[in-house]
Amino acid sequence: MIATKLLSCFACLFIIAATLVIPPTMVTAATYTYDALNRIKTVSYETGGSISYTYDAAGNTIGMSVLPDATAPTITGRTPASNASGVTVSTAITITLSEPVSDASALSAITLTGPGGSTAGQVTRGPLSVTFTPSSPLATGTVYTVSVAGLKDLSGNTMAGPVSWTFATAPQPTSTVTVRYSGDGAGNIHSVPGGISCTEEPCSVLFTTGAGLTLHADPSSGSLFDGWFNGGCSGTGDCALTPGGNTEVTSRFILIQPARISATPPTYFDSLNSACNAITSGNVTVEAMATTFTENLSLNQGSNVLIRGGFDAGYGSVVGSTVVQGVFSIQSGAATVDRLVLR
Repeated sequence: MIATKLLSCFACLFIIAATLVIPPTMVTAATYTYDALNRIKTVSYETGGSISYTYDAAGNTIGMSVLPDATAPTITGRTPASNASGVTVSTAITITLSEPVSDASALSAITLTGPGGSTAGQVTRGPLSVTFTPSSPLATGTVYTVSVAGLKDLSGNTMAGPVSWTFATAPQPTSTVTVRYSGDGAGNIHSVPGGISCTEEPCSVLFTTGAGLTLHADPSSGSLFDGWFNGGCSGTGDCALTPGGNTEVTSRFILIQPARISATPPTYFDSLNSACNAITSGNVTVEAMATTFTENLSLNQGSNVLIRGGFDAGYGSVVGSTVVQGVFSIQSGAATVDRLVLR
């Protein structure tokens, strides 16, 4: 008869002289064999040792032989597996063993090495396992090497080795940032850090999820950047993003019109009279390009208006005069003109 039992060795027999020693806090499995009279014949421990009993005709125990453990522990399982990829950066390294090992040998048995050298961590031991937990998350997209050496079972048998294998952590997740264009103007959008530099659609680039980036707009000559729309950005300044997933931002470039009301930001018009009609009150400056307007001008809002002409296409400097072919009438308010020619 053969039976296997788990023994909690709080009351186990210690046979020191025969070197079969089971520590009082270790739970270990033992296989029992019985003779025809249901007497214990042998006890075989999972650690490799065994005890054999002999009896006389009256059933008294007359002999006991001990076979000490001479089998070294082996690794029967490992996590992460050899050559595993896409491993999470929070992973722990666990080895499963053929038999229990000592605390002292387990403490320094597992070494985890990355590009920067050995990784710090903590070791815990189970009945048939040893686990190494890194003190901080591992690097993304990185190959690590696990080395196991020096493990000893409870009888002092040392594992053959070292045993080594590698695994790779998952790459940093990425998100697609897409820039779209609108408006009748033109310009360049570029990003910091680099990756995006485009003047038209399609314009999509992968960036690290959760990492910040900034989009900057540079209008082409004769165009004006009119602002950002959607994607969490607005206004005409730089667009700061921290993509938590795929993100789409729309940029708007418009052609610079020949007249504008000077303000922050300025408002553009396709005619000088349209700019004058948009005035509501106060002291207002209207600027016009060095071109010819064929139209009548009318001021009737009661405002004080300064009309400055002769600007270049970017309103950066004065390059000539503005010509108005038509009638200029002031019904209310006052007007001051500079480089404006009436014909």
